[in-house]
Order: sequence, then structure tokens, then C-alpha cells
Amino acid sequence: RIAECFNMTVRDAYELPKRRANLVMYRDFDEKESIYDKEWTPESIVEWAQVLSQKTIGRAEADTIKNFFKGSGVMVQLFVNETYVGPEWMAFQDYLWEQVAEPLIENKVYKRNTFSIVVSDGVKYAHWMKNAGLKSVDLPAFFLIDFSSGLKYGSRITPTMETLDHDLYQFLDEFTLGLLPPL
Repeated sequence: RIAECFNMTVRDAYELPKRRANLVMYRDFDEKESIYDKEWTPESIVEWAQVLSQKTIGRAEADTIKNFFKGSGVMVQLFVNETYVGPEWMAFQDYLWEQVAEPLIENKVYKRNTFSIVVSDGVKYAHWMKNAGLKSVDLPAFFLIDFSSGLKYGSRITPTMETLDHDLYQFLDEFTLGLLPPL
């Protein structure tokens, strides 16, 4: 959803700052609110909206997994026990954004829209793990697909839920350094 408010009566009623209008995008993924702060040209605004409309963190089921294979860059397929995440999906999604994705972008390991982390139920979709070449179905688990080469890469460590943010960051960083062997 994109909204823009030029109404000064509304601005004054809500005691909003008296400055030029803001363009704000609200989403239920990644950072929830993004404020446009670039040049006010149609091209720049459209580019901003397109970049922010693509999910960095997603959830995949059998009927939606194919949508994630239409991307470019790299995709990490993360498998967790659904009972761990279950009703707290939004909090888990925020955790992955704040503790893994945002630091990867801020530290310039990856640019936005060049990677994604897709989460699936590792109990329900254990066969996906085996089909990808993972030797174990212990959870959590993850592998990476490089869409440019078509190769899959596995982790050199055994991740845990307690250290998942660090494990994922390290995994993606090791891939960029060429340290991961293909599956």
C-alpha cells in the first residue's frame, strides 16, 4: 500500500511536522515501514517501490515454493520445526530481517534484492531437504541456491535455533567468499 497526504488540515490535526509530504510504504514483511527520501521524480519513485516490493524474507509451502524460484541472485532455503515458529511467524520473520538480512545489507555483504531467505516446515517438507542433497534432516537446516550458476551449497556447520542468526549470516558470508562446497 502506498499513500501520500497533502492535506494540511490532517497534518495540523495530527500535529505532524510541517515539511514537504512524505511517501511511505507499509508492508507486512521485511522492514514494515519505508519512507521515501530520494529525488521526487516518477522514475526514482517507481524504482524505490519496485525494490521494496520484493520480499527478502518469505515463507514457502508446497503451493508457493515455485514463486521463489523465479528470482535472481541467491536464495537460502531455511527449514525449521513449524511448532517452533508456528503462531509466531511474524515475530520470526522480523527476527530474520533484523538479525540477518538487515546486517547483510548494512555491512554490504549483499545488496537488497540479490538474496532471499525462504522458510519452510522441515518436518512437513523433509523430502525437500533430501532432494536438495542435505545429508541430515535435523532442524534447523538450510542450503543455498545460486540462480546464476544453478548450483546448491550446504552449510559447513550444524546450525541451532539459539545461534540461527549468526549461523545464517556466516553461511551467506562464506558463500560470497567462495568457501562453501557445492552439494
